[in-house]
Amino acid sequence: MDYKECVEWLYKCMPPFQMVGRSGYKPGMDSMRLLDAFLGSPHKNIKTIHVAGTNGKGSVCNNLCSILMEDGNKVGLFTSPHLRDFRERIKVNGEMISEAEVCEFVETYRTFLEALLPSFFEVTTAMAFWYFSRQKVDFAVIEVGLGGRLDSTNVISPLLSVVTNISYDHMNLLGDTLEKIAYEKAGIMKKNTPCVIGRADGGVKRVFEECAAQTGAKAIFCDIKDAVDVDIPDYQIENRNTVRTAVKELRKLGYNVSDEAVERGFANVHHNTNFSGRWQTLSTNPLVIADCAHNEDGIKKAVHEIGRQKYKTLRIVFGACGDKDVEEILSLLPKDAVYYFAAATTKRAIPSDQMKEMAAAHGLVGKSCGTVQNALATAKKEADADDFILVFGSCYVVGEVV
Repeated sequence: MDYKECVEWLYKCMPPFQMVGRSGYKPGMDSMRLLDAFLGSPHKNIKTIHVAGTNGKGSVCNNLCSILMEDGNKVGLFTSPHLRDFRERIKVNGEMISEAEVCEFVETYRTFLEALLPSFFEVTTAMAFWYFSRQKVDFAVIEVGLGGRLDSTNVISPLLSVVTNISYDHMNLLGDTLEKIAYEKAGIMKKNTPCVIGRADGGVKRVFEECAAQTGAKAIFCDIKDAVDVDIPDYQIENRNTVRTAVKELRKLGYNVSDEAVERGFANVHHNTNFSGRWQTLSTNPLVIADCAHNEDGIKKAVHEIGRQKYKTLRIVFGACGDKDVEEILSLLPKDAVYYFAAATTKRAIPSDQMKEMAAAHGLVGKSCGTVQNALATAKKEADADDFILVFGSCYVVGEVV
């Protein structure tokens, strides 16, 4: 099989969550443990950092990877979902796994995979560990796919665990309270392993404290007052503070990451890791920005950033997935914008006509544009040079324009 055939085979045999929603989610660790054992547990050959949380996982993972690269290390990075190319999920020093190596993995283990039928994410996780071990990386930064306790990445025994924050998302799978969601995220805590927690208070903080006591992990809560960064989106200040705290813990473990590497890592993250889709400028005159905000907390932060912009008319290309709390999200969106409703190419996407009707009930006015590409093209055509166009609502919406 060539690369295209290999990826199509993965999608057909093990449809991913990003395409089919809940039916693509396979909770529990049994299949992953069997797959991991069959491959010889390659993750045991590498030093890992494990990152969970509701929002900010991608930012924290990419910044940590960039910093470790600036400190002279060879670093693996496993994130999800991908925006355009499956191989974005698995990188070493910013370079995606090659098409040939994806094919090699699929063809070598196809018989076993067809017999076991693990989830798409389990296969992807196993491929990442296999690749990072072959590449002999110094570190691998591993992003949790969904939750933490039952996520396939949780087979690892990391040097350091990180939980960015807790807010409402995937409630149908993780629980309908912040405390229940926190419990799932806290499931990545390991005995005698530091766990940096980016933002937690009240009942959420108590969950982390209780889980740390039960597992023998060391919980480290970030102090947001440590943040000194400027000229970046406000929400990235929180993420950078989490990263700085994680670096402090790595130093305590004997990894002497320099202050210079930290600052260069932040400055060069987009170049080093090809990080995209987070308040990313796509063009100017008019200014077009894409952001992967897709849940209540993320949307609130994106709306806050809108308030920091200067523009004549705000135009928003918006689409969302049906398994999100879309009514709550729509209630948070600015009513003084012109909307271009669109549906990404995924079965989870709400059709643009339906989205327009739902939005109208919240006082949001716009037009149904069908595809994301058509929505952005229409917004650009109608915009003046000093307008501001924001593309957001879903990673899949952003993935079709970046």
